[in-house]
Amino acid sequence: ILLLNRSLFMPPETFLFVENNVLSDRQIRKLKEHKYSSEGSSILEPLLQRWWCWAVQHVPLYISPNMLTLLGLLANIVSFIPLAVSCPTFTEQPPRLGLLLFAVCFFLYQTLDALDGKHARRIGMSSPMGELFDHGCDALNTVIVVLAYNISLQLGMEPSVNLYSFCNAVFMFYLAHWHTYCTGTLSFGKMDVTEAQLLLMGQFALTAAAGPTFWDTVVFGLSMRVAMIMLSTAACIPAIISHLHVILFEGGVGRGGTTVAETSVLSPAKNIGFAMVFMWLIQGNSPDQLAQNHTLLFYCSFGCLFCKITCNLIIGHMCRSELNFLDSGMVGLGAVFLNQYLSCPVPEVYALGFSLAWGVGDLLLYILRVLCVISHELAIPILLVPPEKQRLLLLDTKLPAASQPPRPRKRTRGQGDIAAHSSSGTAAAAASDRRL
Repeated sequence: ILLLNRSLFMPPETFLFVENNVLSDRQIRKLKEHKYSSEGSSILEPLLQRWWCWAVQHVPLYISPNMLTLLGLLANIVSFIPLAVSCPTFTEQPPRLGLLLFAVCFFLYQTLDALDGKHARRIGMSSPMGELFDHGCDALNTVIVVLAYNISLQLGMEPSVNLYSFCNAVFMFYLAHWHTYCTGTLSFGKMDVTEAQLLLMGQFALTAAAGPTFWDTVVFGLSMRVAMIMLSTAACIPAIISHLHVILFEGGVGRGGTTVAETSVLSPAKNIGFAMVFMWLIQGNSPDQLAQNHTLLFYCSFGCLFCKITCNLIIGHMCRSELNFLDSGMVGLGAVFLNQYLSCPVPEVYALGFSLAWGVGDLLLYILRVLCVISHELAIPILLVPPEKQRLLLLDTKLPAASQPPRPRKRTRGQGDIAAHSSSGTAAAAASDRRL
C-alpha cells in the first residue's frame, strides 16, 4: 500500500485516494509534545535486564527499533498458525512441537520487545511513533497469546471458561492502558507482564512435555484446566485492585481528577464494556453455536475489535484526546448481530467470515493510516534507519573512545633533551586542546 501511494505521487495527506484525516491537528500537536513516562519494576525484570543489555549490543545499527518489534510479532504469528490450523474449535489436542515452537517464539518476542526501546535510545531514534508501534503490537500479541493459551488447555471443552479466559486477558491489557490514560504514566507492579509471560512460556513447555491430556487430570473434583484458570485469575486480582484503586479513588492528572484529556476517568469503560456485552450476546443467541463450532473465527473477530479499541485508547493517552464510542471496527460484528436479530437469513458462518475480514482490514488500514500521518509529521521512517543517521552511527563506531587515554610512548636513549625542550610546547598544546 505504501509503494502504491508513492508510485502514484500522492501527497502525505492522502491515503489510497482518501483524505488521511485519522488524526486532527490538535492530536498531532499534542503527540509531538508527548513524553514517555513509566514507573515501577517487577520482581524478575532486574534479572532479565542483564540479558537484554547484553543482547542489545549485538543488534546491527542499521536495523530500526520498530523492525525489532515487528519481527517479534511476526515470529509469534507464524508459530501460532500450526496451532490454529490443527485446533480450530479448541477441543482438539494441539501438536506438542507446535506448543514448543510457540514457547520459543514467545521468548523471542519478549526479548525483541524489550530491546526495541533500548536500541532506540542507543541510536537516538526514540519517538512517540515507536511507543505507539510497540504498544499496538503488544495489543495484537495479547490476543494471539491468549488464543494459544486456550488452545493448549483445550478450553473448547468448557465454552464458558474459554470465553472468560479470553475476556480476562484482553481486559487486563486494556486496564493497564486505562490506568495510563488517567495518570499519564504506565505503571508496573511487582507481579506484572514479565512474570506472566514467563509463566505462560512454562505452561506451553509443560504441555509440550507432558502432553495435552495432562490437563484432563481431576483434582478435588476440578479438572486441571479449570484449576489453571482459577490460579491465573487469583494472580490477576492484585493488579486489578491496584489499577481500579488509582482510577476510581485517586483519580487522574487532569483538572478535578479527570484523565489526561480532561474527561471522566470512567469514559474508557463504555468501549470495553460494550465490546464484552456484544460478545456475550452474540455467543448466547447464536443458533449455530458460533463460539463452539467456529471458535477460532469467533475469537479472532472479537480480537480485532479489542485491538482496535485498545489502540484508540493508547492514541487517546498520547494525544490527550477524547475517546470515540462508535468505531468502524464494530460494523462487521454488528452485521453478525443484525443477522441473528433477523433470524439468520444468511448462514451465520458466512456472516462471521465477513466480520473477520472486515475486522482485519479495518484494523490494518487504521494502523497504517496513523503510522503514515505520524511518520510524515515527525519526519521519521516507520521501519528504516535514515541513511544519514546510519553514516553518523558508522562514523561514531570507528572513532576512538573518548574515555580511553592515549598510550604513553616509550622513551629511548637520546630522547631526554628533546622531551625536556618540548615540554613547554606540549603543555600549551594540551591547554589549547582542553579549551577546544
